[in-house]
Amino acid sequence: MTPTLESSLWDYIRKNMRGRWHVERLENNPSHGIPDVLYAIGHTGVMELKVVGGWPIRPATPVRINHFTPQQKGFMKLHHRFGGKVFLLLRVGREHLLFDAETALQLGEKPKQWMIDNAVRYWEKNIDFLELARSI
Repeated sequence: MTPTLESSLWDYIRKNMRGRWHVERLENNPSHGIPDVLYAIGHTGVMELKVVGGWPIRPATPVRINHFTPQQKGFMKLHHRFGGKVFLLLRVGREHLLFDAETALQLGEKPKQWMIDNAVRYWEKNIDFLELARSI
């Protein structure tokens, strides 16, 4: 994943969630594993943003998410264990999937259909931002 792709996803959600939440982009050293976004929408939470160019050709092939680091997974696991709201928003091509922390920790070893079936929300193209707001 390149920073420009992730920045594009950030711009997309920030623009479309304006007025529905308070959101800050967390700029930090990736080695610390802190997610990309801190939000408040009746409660506070964090969200990791990831982008994959497209789905694998073979349906059974696991979807690899480059740059989903052990530090990010560790933060996600620990924060969730102590009751924190943690999500991962993934863009694959033009599709979008929202995962809770427990499910996100399994990503990288699961195929497309498993990901769609286990996402908190799946949007085939554009995100339904009212639905996103209700889901996080």
